[in-house]
Amino acid sequence: MAIDENKQKALAAALGQIEKQFGKGSIMRLG
Repeated sequence: MAIDENKQKALAAALGQIEKQFGKGSIMRLG
């Protein structure tokens, strides 16, 4: 399932960007 793997990587990258921009606590607030 290469598509699933790519989606996981893209999601991790997006979360990393959000953490960098807004700080660690922002993901908890968004979720």
